Amino acid sequence: MILVGIKRTAIINYEWKNVPLKTFELADSNDGAWNRSFDLFGDGTIKMIWKPGHSSGPCAAKLQAPGRKEYVMLASDGGYAAKSWIENLTPGVVIDRKAA
Repeated sequence: MILVGIKRTAIINYEWKNVPLKTFELADSNDGAWNRSFDLFGDGTIKMIWKPGHSSGPCAAKLQAPGRKEYVMLASDGGYAAKSWIENLTPGVVIDRKAA
């Protein structure tokens, strides 16, 4: 498992016992609303794009084949129902309401 290297990110230690964890640092980029991402292989095929709000370290994964415009975005915890997306509602519990 790889985690964003944010000091406030908390994990529940017993749930991750015996799982090797590594962190990565986000860099300035043109990706996402906050222009911060991590290019896993340095070739643009897999990018972790920062999407803070509900907590401090969530990222979406952008998967893109070399030379292609199309991509697949894998994200979680970005909205809980269609109403959240339609009405631009934020989650009930957040660390930063504006970022969410």
